[in-house]
Amino acid sequence: MQDWSDHVEALVKAGHVGAAISVVSTSIERGGHQPSLQLFYLILGVLVERRNRPAAASVRALMRQSSTPPDTPAYNFALRACGGKHAMQHADQVLREMKEAGVAANIGTFSAAFQACWHSRDWQRALDRFAEMEANYPHLVTVQTWNQVLGVLVVGGKPELAITKVAEMANRKLKLNAGTSPACWGLMPFSPTAAR
Repeated sequence: MQDWSDHVEALVKAGHVGAAISVVSTSIERGGHQPSLQLFYLILGVLVERRNRPAAASVRALMRQSSTPPDTPAYNFALRACGGKHAMQHADQVLREMKEAGVAANIGTFSAAFQACWHSRDWQRALDRFAEMEANYPHLVTVQTWNQVLGVLVVGGKPELAITKVAEMANRKLKLNAGTSPACWGLMPFSPTAAR
């Protein structure tokens, strides 16, 4: 088993992620192997860097097939693999799948969803996701998550709404940080290695 995992890991590190997925698929189907979560995370991490959403969906299917259902970090990787102008539509599909599977969201989930909103320039969905987070996961609301929403508002063409949100942050006695100002100008980058 270790030799098999080492081979897959070597393929991923050499940049042959497609070949690695193929080996994993064949090993599950023919050999009944059950790859570790860490091996799946390694593959998904590369797919995030490449914004390869379809391959990330294939990896989640392989996880289910190997009796290792996708967990919160796996879904967060999948969300971060969503890019381009349709990123939020794809992210919505992943979020629905996650909810149907009964997998709990965490700060990384919302951060990745805001990243998809940013790529899509979908300020309304960012506000909707933020409202969902405030209602259902208030312990996850931080200055960082506010800053992410501010960044989406600005790149989505709603800077005046971002300014209103900064005032709301101040009214709530949130301590603004160095990220708040760049977020207001749409300069805040979203890291593909955000919290899982």
